[in-house]
Amino acid sequence: MRLLIADRDSTERNGIEWLVKSYSMRISDIHQSSDMVSLLKELEEFKPDLLLVELEMIPSTGWEIFLHKIEKFDGAIIAITTEAVFERAWQAIQIQSSGLLLKPLSPERVRLVISKVINNKKNKKISELDIWTDKEILPRYYNSLFFEVGDFRANLIGILVLQPEDKSEIRELSEWLQDSISSHHRYVLPLRDHIVCLLPDYTGEMVYDEGKRIFREAIRRNSSKLFIVVSSINFSSITIHASYEKALQSLKTIFFVGYQQIVKVKNTPVYLDIDPFLTSNEQREWMEMLEKGDKLGIKRWLYGKFTEFPDGYPDPELLRIRLTSILAQLRRFMKTYQLEKKHQMEIHYQQIFQTILHEPVLFRIVQELLLFTYDIFQQVQNQRGNASGDFIERGLRFIDENYCRSDLSLEEVANFVQRSPSYFSHILSERRQQTFRQYLAEVRIKKAKNLLSTTSLTVREIAFAIGYDDPNYFSRLFKENTGCSPRLWKTKK
Repeated sequence: MRLLIADRDSTERNGIEWLVKSYSMRISDIHQSSDMVSLLKELEEFKPDLLLVELEMIPSTGWEIFLHKIEKFDGAIIAITTEAVFERAWQAIQIQSSGLLLKPLSPERVRLVISKVINNKKNKKISELDIWTDKEILPRYYNSLFFEVGDFRANLIGILVLQPEDKSEIRELSEWLQDSISSHHRYVLPLRDHIVCLLPDYTGEMVYDEGKRIFREAIRRNSSKLFIVVSSINFSSITIHASYEKALQSLKTIFFVGYQQIVKVKNTPVYLDIDPFLTSNEQREWMEMLEKGDKLGIKRWLYGKFTEFPDGYPDPELLRIRLTSILAQLRRFMKTYQLEKKHQMEIHYQQIFQTILHEPVLFRIVQELLLFTYDIFQQVQNQRGNASGDFIERGLRFIDENYCRSDLSLEEVANFVQRSPSYFSHILSERRQQTFRQYLAEVRIKKAKNLLSTTSLTVREIAFAIGYDDPNYFSRLFKENTGCSPRLWKTKK
């Protein structure tokens, strides 16, 4: 047989050629191509019996040309790719590839696939042992994950969804699964964050046993921590798509229970809808705990809200938003003592923010947030010792928390920050170009806009709620600040 190796990497081409020659694979002649132009020329002149082609070598603009050329090619094809994604699998199917190799290439895997193709060409049939050779079933199974399609393979099918903590291991894990699952009829479908294994003709007990075996083997391989979701489908009652969607819901429980788990789809919880933002009382509670440096109180609060879920699990994304609301309170407290100007504290803050957004396990986020809070307390203690805290920010925060009181006065705010009213007023005017009354009115009007837009409260009720005993005075002040009356504002909104 004549072999053509088409790959942009010369070391890959030479390595495959050396491997083929070393194993004496009944290959009589070997040519190489480094780009699409030379590949098309070699196909025309060399007429190989076996083509190994790197899919990334073919530019998107030249794909149709390549397909047209391959239609006239009666040899066997093995595709090579660096991306374990559906797009590459679909391209391999379009060119009727007898195998798909993933880079970095494993010598043993290369030898196995080439040997199979040579034997199959000799026997004039395609082996079922290679998951990429079933050109009709594979794309339909991929499609069945994302769209509602009917039963086209069997009455029963087992589903395993495996998510490693380290996503960089998905390619290696998928290759291992292709070789380790005992059934010949199995389809390993790698995706961006996880891998789906479809096991036709598997009962629920069989697929769960397979999941446990894979879990044990993964531990022995010292691979990344793993989370496995198990499902078994009877097509008379549910489709692959519906079962896959439930499995994705099950994957969310990683956020609450961590990795190294096997769960069944039937145990998947229904996630609760919650208000992700802190209430006014909760904000006030947080600021009091921060001012007091109450480590124990904050720890109890975080553990109570984020480790105990007696009524069921809230939606993980809503919990992340709630955690960012807490981080906003910490940010404001940092500004009170100008901690955001400290380079290391600012870096630590950004790290916590990214942790809240991306860390897959909730308890780890809580622990990091708690340690960050303790770090702030230490810095604040240092600041207080140096008498360099920002009393203006503390005063403004006091106003923000007590604006709804009609008796709130400059004297009370100044007393809270342990400064004289005249000095506090002078520094406030210099810092913000606002008087105490102007800032208080700004806070109250902002709150009034929110209440007018989101509630059915009357103008009179809103005036009382934000600290004004005289609704007419509130209306005049609102119009001075916005250009229209409260009623007109509400109508517009």
